[in-house]
Amino acid sequence: YGPEARVLKNINTKKIVYSNEFIQTIKKRKLDSSIINTLLKHGNVDFSQSETRAKPCGLYYIEGEIEANKIGLIVENCDSIATVKSLKWNSDKTTLP
Repeated sequence: YGPEARVLKNINTKKIVYSNEFIQTIKKRKLDSSIINTLLKHGNVDFSQSETRAKPCGLYYIEGEIEANKIGLIVENCDSIATVKSLKWNSDKTTLP
């Protein structure tokens, strides 16, 4: 039970909300929310791309794979709420609006 598992468990015990930017991105990419939820539960936390001590809430980069494309989520982890801020689609190396 390492730090990665603790972060994912901590995020999933909170209310999860999605930023407008993120909602527009998943609509544009036509992604199902169940895929995102699976990533939040079983993804890999990349601590080198995370800002765990950011104020007021830590920012975590959670990565995984969807349909042979690597993706990453930026999640703001606050005391009572976790906000999925954005999605990075690695096949085209851009952070989508």
